[in-house]
Amino acid sequence: MARAKQRILLIYSPWTTFTKADYDILSSKYDVTKYQFKPEKGIIKVGIEFVKQFFYLAINYRKFDVFFTWFAGYQSFWPVFFAKIFNKKTLLIIGGYDAVSIPQIKFGLFYKKNLRALLGKLSYRFGDYILPVDDSLINSMNYYINPKGEPQGFMNFVRKTNGIVKTVPTGYNEHYWRRLDLPQKGDVITVGVCYDEKVFLRKGHDIFLMLAENMPELNFTLVGVAMPLLEEMQIKVPPNVNILSFVSQDSLRELFSTHKVFTQLSMSEGLPNTLCEAMLCGCIPVGSEVNGIPLAIGETGFVIKKKDVREAKEAVTRAIKRNDRLSPRARILELFHENNRINALTNIIDELKPSKI
Repeated sequence: MARAKQRILLIYSPWTTFTKADYDILSSKYDVTKYQFKPEKGIIKVGIEFVKQFFYLAINYRKFDVFFTWFAGYQSFWPVFFAKIFNKKTLLIIGGYDAVSIPQIKFGLFYKKNLRALLGKLSYRFGDYILPVDDSLINSMNYYINPKGEPQGFMNFVRKTNGIVKTVPTGYNEHYWRRLDLPQKGDVITVGVCYDEKVFLRKGHDIFLMLAENMPELNFTLVGVAMPLLEEMQIKVPPNVNILSFVSQDSLRELFSTHKVFTQLSMSEGLPNTLCEAMLCGCIPVGSEVNGIPLAIGETGFVIKKKDVREAKEAVTRAIKRNDRLSPRARILELFHENNRINALTNIIDELKPSKI
């Protein structure tokens, strides 16, 4: 008798490229239902989402064997709670924000000792599988933002976890993310969608603009920032910088294909999608020594150890002179091919027994 398909509830907050990628992986083999915990601001709106999720699970928990949740926090607590009571299984994907505290910009799940952090800690403690996208989200030190080091990774904030902790990096499609045969139009590009100053600083866009000001001979492209935010922050954009807000994936691939260097100067990350995608498109990478960035870059680009414009300028100068476009692509295919994530996730889920409830 054929074994029944695992029934999975995929819980997410923002619908991103990486949540869509996991949905595609899971739905190709299992019976998958999506549930969005809407990313609202304000305690009342978040409270409404929290209550709505409770009643949804109270009514529908019997329909699922596995709760698959992106990020720890408000959205992960009820899935873990219902799983423990009704003999379900939980997979908790850790992406970055939910494993750090960056006091310099008041960022991270563990920056404040509040209800969100408490619910995140309980999720970590009682989840069956804790699956960070990079080892640094388990236990690491961030020297880029503080020469003395800032402890990062959930093990520095959560006393105990009962589940299995296993790093499962995000994966990338080699057929889509490739360099198009287009002439070079720009020199240096960075990507990072942000709607407020906190994310702007976390993504290192401030350093990127200072870098452009110090390298007027090069053309820079900043993707993911709306002009009203720059005006609100009273930031003067150098004349050699092209500002773009949101662009499609097709446009992003074209932009990567027409630039030589990609920078990821973040203060905190998990395993940055755009860095890996840019490298697949043959961009020479320059990045901060933060979380999964140096692992992705390896010897194929340049890693800066502190938040310093002079060090970033030196790295970009060296990157501009490098002509090896094949090594960055080869490294991402070796470490983070989409098949690696497909195999890791399906192996875990296939070992779980469907519930009888």
